[in-house]
Amino acid sequence: MTLPATGGTWAEVLEDNLNPLNVRYWQITHGLIRDYDPTGTFNLASPAVGLGTVQTASGPAQLFTPFAADNVSIRGDLLVTSPNSAVNFYDLGLLKEDATDWTPDQTLQQTPSAQLVRSVRNVLTKLDDKVNFTPLESNPLIDYLKFELPLTGIPALGTPGYGVARGNTDVPRERTLVLIGVDTDANLVARVFPRIITDKKGKNELARKNPDSSELTYEVLPDPFTKQTMWVPRRHGMAGSGQSAV
Repeated sequence: MTLPATGGTWAEVLEDNLNPLNVRYWQITHGLIRDYDPTGTFNLASPAVGLGTVQTASGPAQLFTPFAADNVSIRGDLLVTSPNSAVNFYDLGLLKEDATDWTPDQTLQQTPSAQLVRSVRNVLTKLDDKVNFTPLESNPLIDYLKFELPLTGIPALGTPGYGVARGNTDVPRERTLVLIGVDTDANLVARVFPRIITDKKGKNELARKNPDSSELTYEVLPDPFTKQTMWVPRRHGMAGSGQSAV
């Protein structure tokens, strides 16, 4: 192509693409979890769970979203305690502040040569993402997560005679996790992990200054039903000017 004869200033050409209204601090973080279903009877690509459009490497796909169709609110049918819920997530309750995160990790094989000092080709050899959070509440649900028990028939908090035990070995259980971030009521994000498994657990304290809590870290695994490892639905109540909202 031929170069344009003239151009413009930064303000004329580029400034309009900046949108300070798109800077996000997730002032509230919330987590939902349930057992993963390896049979696929329950899966996050099923129309029964409520789907939204997500862009994937293969094009648009219909996958689970925790947000309502109005584009500004969280669905009211997400929890196991919700009437007629099709997804039956358990609420993780209070979480430690600034301690919920997803860490992508990838390993690339470099290809040196005798002629160049730079690698001539890099090949992806490993993906090993981690997601972690720290529940602050002491309740049966958190006990079941720590001791790798199935999330079924969980006793209510305060059930007389309640107790839980850890055997001589753990059998890590696969779960499905949804993390939701809120930046004022108008801006929402979710990170949906259809299949995760325990990677490690942090220490528990019987302490005066620190709550009875333990960091839980999970490894992200591929899910054959959605064919994804995670996706990020966003809801913007105020897109602002500049580039359009995702």
